Amino acid sequence: MKKILLFGSQGLLGQELTFLLSDNFEIVPLSHFHVGIEDFEGVEEIITEMKPDIIINAVGAHSLPEQGRRFSEDKIHNANTVGAVNIALICSEQNIQFIHFSCASAIHPQDIIGETKEAAEKQIIHISKESGWKNFEIIRLGIICGGDEDVFIKSLQKMLKEKNIIIYDNGQKSLSSVENIHKHIESALLSPGTGNIESICFSGTMNLEEMFQVLSEEGREYKKENAIDVPFVLESTIDSGSLEDYFKMRD
Repeated sequence: MKKILLFGSQGLLGQELTFLLSDNFEIVPLSHFHVGIEDFEGVEEIITEMKPDIIINAVGAHSLPEQGRRFSEDKIHNANTVGAVNIALICSEQNIQFIHFSCASAIHPQDIIGETKEAAEKQIIHISKESGWKNFEIIRLGIICGGDEDVFIKSLQKMLKEKNIIIYDNGQKSLSSVENIHKHIESALLSPGTGNIESICFSGTMNLEEMFQVLSEEGREYKKENAIDVPFVLESTIDSGSLEDYFKMRD
């Protein structure tokens, strides 16, 4: 049974993948409690000691303090760029298969999240060109939905139920379901990486207002607090079905 080191195991995607992949792989879940991925020597020590066949990087910082969340710009840079590059360097040196999760906003960055994810992608590709190592795949995702808890959809439904609908960002968004990500990962791990960038998402995009409208037949009034229009568009290379159909199914 192949051994997978899964960085970011405490995040939403990391927790789901730890559970879903455990039937066919030996999963070693790692989080910031074990090592910060910006610490090159610490990461290298763990990888060398554990001798994994595959490394999955599901680490990602997605928020700023002014939005009422916890990550500073330095932490976002360390998590999204420095850590990803550290793992890629070690994987290239030890020829370990590497799957790195990026995000849709890396295509046309509009903020520090997209910029740091884009920077990681470019540096991973640079490492590949310099070393000849191609045993990796970069997977771009939209907002994570699905899974046993389906946290994203349930949070929207809770706002509707409590009639407290707050839209901080009404730009177009792509969604990626845990189920589709899992299917792709299981398939990708059957053979060495090819050095490609893939995108996994539902076809089409929606903004939060449209999502609420699909989830609610009553069409309740929206509170647009601090709404900004940030494009979040993803051209799908792996068709996961219709986003609108997904929301109707969840209603």
